[in-house]
Amino acid sequence: MPINQYNNKKDGAAIVGNSLSFGEGQSCDEKTISSVLSSQTKYNFYNFSGRGFSGFQEIVNFLVFKNKVKNLKKIIVISGLNDSILPFFVKKYNSYLTPTFGYEKFSKVMNNASRGWKNTMIKFFLNKFLKKNDEFWLRVNSLNWKDEINHKNDMIEMEDTRNTEEKMQEIFTRNINIWSSLAKGMNVDIDYILQPVGSWCKSIQTNEEKKIFFEEDEIPALKKVYKHVEKDKYEKVKKILKDCLKKESINFIDINEDFNKIEYSDKWLFTSKFHLTDLGSQITSENIINKMKL
Repeated sequence: MPINQYNNKKDGAAIVGNSLSFGEGQSCDEKTISSVLSSQTKYNFYNFSGRGFSGFQEIVNFLVFKNKVKNLKKIIVISGLNDSILPFFVKKYNSYLTPTFGYEKFSKVMNNASRGWKNTMIKFFLNKFLKKNDEFWLRVNSLNWKDEINHKNDMIEMEDTRNTEEKMQEIFTRNINIWSSLAKGMNVDIDYILQPVGSWCKSIQTNEEKKIFFEEDEIPALKKVYKHVEKDKYEKVKKILKDCLKKESINFIDINEDFNKIEYSDKWLFTSKFHLTDLGSQITSENIINKMKL
């Protein structure tokens, strides 16, 4: 729903998430989760979601646009999928950053852009022997290169020996802690919703869903992503989220549990494993309204 059509008498609320809550798969804006919630609740829901967002990108986007919402009273985070994929899909990333889709390409371009010609020449001639990563070469300059190579510096490179599941848990824990701090600081209610995923729920699929999922599995680029979205990953993600959110006293809703009910077995809810039909968006919105008593 366009901002100029919002009811100015309603309190403001924000939907934060990735492409599912952004509305990819819906036939028009009026069918998105944010629009359905705006029309059926006492809040104007502003959609701050973005395609392919990691959990940390969702936080940053909220910080950029939160001042656009008048009288903000509620935040609903609809997320969980991308942070369960990216630590497994992106092989190398800085431990203090969350990987994003396209992270390796972005990192390469930024590193090349920020490196001077002297640094580039030193790396070209020496790295075949030293085999250092890009972080090391970004620190090196014409004045300190001898000390860096001989490890005479305060920054010692430490290899991250944790397994990928531990990294995933750290990402979820950090993001939820940030959301908790923001909500408390702004004095707004916050709820976290684990988004529905086709391979996590709908044990009984419609013919349309079967055909779509089968065709997606035949696409090599998608297969590389989908192999990280198996059913046991769902159970691990759910447990991590429940534990973290309980610790921060944030309400948790799992839409996958609702979609797996027998009453929805003959309903076409997914346009892809990651995105919803208009009906899927409507059912998600109805469950949010009922469980949160909006």
